[in-house]
Amino acid sequence: MIAWRTDRDAFEPGQWLRGRVYERRCDLSPDGTRFVYFAHQLHRGYALTALCAPPLFMAIELWKKDNCYAGGGVFDPDGTLRLNDDVAPYGEDEPAQSRRFERHGWIIVRQTRSDVWWERHLQDRVLLRRSSLFDASDKFEIDGVDLRGASSADFDQRGRLVYARNGKLFAESEELVDFNEMAPNEGAPAGTTESSAAR
Repeated sequence: MIAWRTDRDAFEPGQWLRGRVYERRCDLSPDGTRFVYFAHQLHRGYALTALCAPPLFMAIELWKKDNCYAGGGVFDPDGTLRLNDDVAPYGEDEPAQSRRFERHGWIIVRQTRSDVWWERHLQDRVLLRRSSLFDASDKFEIDGVDLRGASSADFDQRGRLVYARNGKLFAESEELVDFNEMAPNEGAPAGTTESSAAR
């Protein structure tokens, strides 16, 4: 996990986690001090929802699961954590993903059984996000122009278009950082989900 200080574009490397993190079911608290995530750790034999303090994956609270259905959570604007236990008819990432988008100012402009189109407006700019409910993929356009290959995009607190593409992070057209060379170091702290608060 890497903490990104968007006010000065500083990056703080944190802990690695051995497992698959389901990013659509994750959320950062409004004050930036807590992070809820859902992960599957095959080597441990279970999946889990965990609450941690970024940039560490170490669980402050932990909820184990025996499957990957639902899980994760989202924060309300006041910082209250809601776990993703009630799964909508389409897609196990809901309702966590929709609640997070709405908190950040996204609005639904179209929906089918397989896809949801979201828009976020900032001044005279329009960011469009087409989210698949089945294969966890997203496509983005900014002011009608395809952000080809972007895996995530949004406006940051400074009003910039920020997006990830091919392991790199961009603000508008400027490359901020390339994460492709990062790898776990020998002896580096590995993410663990064990916690005295495990439930």
